[in-house]
Amino acid sequence: MGRKKEELKRIEKKICRQITFSKRRKEVIEKARDLSVLCDVQVALLVFSSSGKLYEFSSAGSLAKILKRHRSYFEEKTALSDGANDAELYHGKYEKKIKSFAELLRTVQSIHRQVGNSNSEELTLSDLEQTEMQLDAALRRTRARKTQLMLETINALHDKEKTLREENQRLKTQDRSSQLSCLLADKRMGRKKVELKRIENKSSRQVTFSKRRNGLFKKAHELSVLCDVQVAFLVFSSSGKLYEFSSVGSTTSILERYTSHSKKMATSSKETNHAEVDYGKHANLKSLAELLLTVERNLEGLYAMELTLGDLMELEEQLHVALTHVKNRKIQMMLESVKSLHDQQEKMLKEENQLLEKQIVAMKNGEDSDHPLCHPPQQTTLSLLK
Repeated sequence: MGRKKEELKRIEKKICRQITFSKRRKEVIEKARDLSVLCDVQVALLVFSSSGKLYEFSSAGSLAKILKRHRSYFEEKTALSDGANDAELYHGKYEKKIKSFAELLRTVQSIHRQVGNSNSEELTLSDLEQTEMQLDAALRRTRARKTQLMLETINALHDKEKTLREENQRLKTQDRSSQLSCLLADKRMGRKKVELKRIENKSSRQVTFSKRRNGLFKKAHELSVLCDVQVAFLVFSSSGKLYEFSSVGSTTSILERYTSHSKKMATSSKETNHAEVDYGKHANLKSLAELLLTVERNLEGLYAMELTLGDLMELEEQLHVALTHVKNRKIQMMLESVKSLHDQQEKMLKEENQLLEKQIVAMKNGEDSDHPLCHPPQQTTLSLLK
């Protein structure tokens, strides 16, 4: 009768689907690890469950390294050919937003200088408050990214520690198995676990790579259909050739989802305060508004930038210095405004006091001029009495 080929379809029962997903996901990751070791290739795996949870694997230690190589691969390919491809769509969304780290630092420093060089007539208190809000939002976003990167580093270290422990346990188990195999070598009992290592023969390695790669992509396809998940594979051969697999037709959509997922994990609420600046008011104010807008656009692509923890700490320091300077300038302007009002009020009081003094003097002079008119009749009466 032969074997009947069953049609793959989604597992309807939720608990069965979850169990199958857990088992098959681990199996796919294990096969990806074996492929990377045996054939000396780089493998990256992205899996989004039906609930939106992300599972990832990278043979290079960091998924960012393979994603960077993936972008570079298509950049080089685009430079050699004018034809459009999926990589242009993926990379084109970031090339206008993401600026170099050095340019971002220079922009923040320019804001610092603009605020320091501007006269009080050119910058109002409202302008400084708006600048303070935008710099504060940029500083919070940078700190959130720094915190996320620190957590990712800690998690990577924990994963590495866990992997080393598992490897240590595996080696101990393998050592015990080797000792047992030596004792039972004559009886040919049990199965000996073969240690995975790179296949030295080039032809054998190429054949193994082709077979295992196809088998891995098949397992990934089965996982995506049975468990209703999204799966993407990136495989770079030892010669640098790229092999891709995507359960949704193109790896671009899954990579974009991964980028979006990374941004959402960094912060739950994204600052959306956009300053409405009057660009025709003053030349310096226009320049300051443009600089703030440049910083904001750069920070929108902050999570796509491959910045190190040291870069983020330097950016945080520059933003903090600029924000502190703006706050000090705002306080100085408020104090100057209060002093100006105080001086005006004091001047008005002095003028009013002088006016009152003049009125009092005038009234006194008026009374003195009235007394001589009353004395002559009195003197006449006295002379008659005498």
